Amino acid sequence: MGPDDAAIRRRRPVSNLAAAVTKASSRMPTSAETRALYMRDGWRCRFCGCRVVSNGARSALRACIPGAIPWGGSGGYHGAFFALTASVDHVVPHSAGGGNEPENLVTACWSCQFGRGRYTIEEVGLSDPRCRPPIVDDWDGLCRVVGHASAAIALQADVAEAKTPFAALTETAPVGGNACGHTANVQFVAGRMAIQARRHPTNPVAPPTRHPRRGYDSDDRISPR
Repeated sequence: MGPDDAAIRRRRPVSNLAAAVTKASSRMPTSAETRALYMRDGWRCRFCGCRVVSNGARSALRACIPGAIPWGGSGGYHGAFFALTASVDHVVPHSAGGGNEPENLVTACWSCQFGRGRYTIEEVGLSDPRCRPPIVDDWDGLCRVVGHASAAIALQADVAEAKTPFAALTETAPVGGNACGHTANVQFVAGRMAIQARRHPTNPVAPPTRHPRRGYDSDDRISPR
């Protein structure tokens, strides 16, 4: 994070700091303990009260929408996700002998986490966040996005595998009237056939049939034109 700027991070003199401390053997809690902490605190920063976002949700969104959320490298970091990413903060810092007991841990946004740094709350003049009860409501740190994103990525993979049937049926399909409409119908049915065949290999899907007026139909009830 670079050297401290005294004009930005001003420290108060504290006389009761221990001259020597014994650091806890484990620097951070386990992943299960971390998730339990976030849920206990309602996925909110205990210092400023803002809603925070899980690392998993950020990663899922980046995979689902490539390029929309830069994270590291030459692209830098997405400002909102950088500030609102959930993190574990030790009320008594690890450098001051603080351990990973649940009563010494709070959820913090990255702004509050790195704004305080390695200093105690007394040194930076913050009130103890544990004196205020956590706000717990239906906010889940966007964890619900992870499941949706996984389904979307799986569907993208299914569609990618269905490209060959798309091309084959599009090239051999009889075209009459509205050529674009026929091609779209064939592509839709071919994609559904490929996806269903992959998911249910023992239950093959019947090929689409062509109605003399309505074009291609299937069990998916393609609307007549």
